[in-house]
Amino acid sequence: MPDRDSESDAEAEPERAPLDLHARWRLLIESVRAVRKAGVAAALEHAVPLKIDRSGVQIAFRKGAGQAVIVQEARGAVEAAFEKALGFRAPLHLIEQDSPADDSLAEQKQKQRAVASESRIALAREHPAVRAAVEVLGGEIEDVRDLGEE
Repeated sequence: MPDRDSESDAEAEPERAPLDLHARWRLLIESVRAVRKAGVAAALEHAVPLKIDRSGVQIAFRKGAGQAVIVQEARGAVEAAFEKALGFRAPLHLIEQDSPADDSLAEQKQKQRAVASESRIALAREHPAVRAAVEVLGGEIEDVRDLGEE
């Protein structure tokens, strides 16, 4: 009979680091999207997670954010999706703040899109074919428009 200790070491899964608050929040948003509540998931992206534990999921919206109303109206479906993802019941607690300390997922995505757009514009201005055309035609670049990723 083979040595069980050597088998278990070879077949053992690598230990995964516990997910941080923002990673867990992204998983919860995806759990809402998975139950076909894409609009509610998009609204949740505008919230900042404050706490995710057995006492509940606490999130903050900016004061007056319309997304908070969307989430509030779908609270039952959101809590059911969260329970399925977390493996325990976690009531949803909404808080309104003047300015949450962290950026929401939607704000982070917007910043990433802006950086990517600026990068694409810079690459277009410096592209060898563009430089050659400017040199041959003796002109200058007045405007560059970003058409997005293709």
